[in-house]
Amino acid sequence: FGFNLDDKIILFAGRISRIKGVDTLINAFVKINRLNENVKLILLGQVEDINISEAIKGFEKQILVIPPVKDISEFYQASELVVLPSRIDPFPYVMLEAGAMKKPFIGGNTGGIEEFIEDGINGILIEPGNFDQLADKIIFLINNPAQSEMLADALYQKVKQECDCEKYFEELEQIYNQLLY
Repeated sequence: FGFNLDDKIILFAGRISRIKGVDTLINAFVKINRLNENVKLILLGQVEDINISEAIKGFEKQILVIPPVKDISEFYQASELVVLPSRIDPFPYVMLEAGAMKKPFIGGNTGGIEEFIEDGINGILIEPGNFDQLADKIIFLINNPAQSEMLADALYQKVKQECDCEKYFEELEQIYNQLLY
């Protein structure tokens, strides 16, 4: 992606909008980038808010904006962590994908994110809109690789357990059978 091998890449995947908290992420990134120029940000998705495009100006070498692509696995592989600081989010697939790819996840304390993520156990939750808190949590994960790996492994285990298709269909079949008899 044009970054150096020692760069730490933060990945955001989704609609690039205020609802998804991208403005919060950019403000947090600016704070982080002042402390560590090796931290980079990839925003993968459709830009829906012109104000976000304006906020990125001046950081084009540190922030990549990439339009939606079919296969985003290479972005997960290249990233240190996945961030989705949503203000509102019913149940984002990005959270599940981060777990499936064994990446640590930071998300907004809202909706399906707060229902699935156990703060400090299998991910980190931040208050929506709080860019200082987000910056602190990103810095913490970058500076503590063992803790980051522990969170990523726990999220992987939860996704593997909770999102298993075979298990889901077995449970669904049991429900149908209970209703029939």
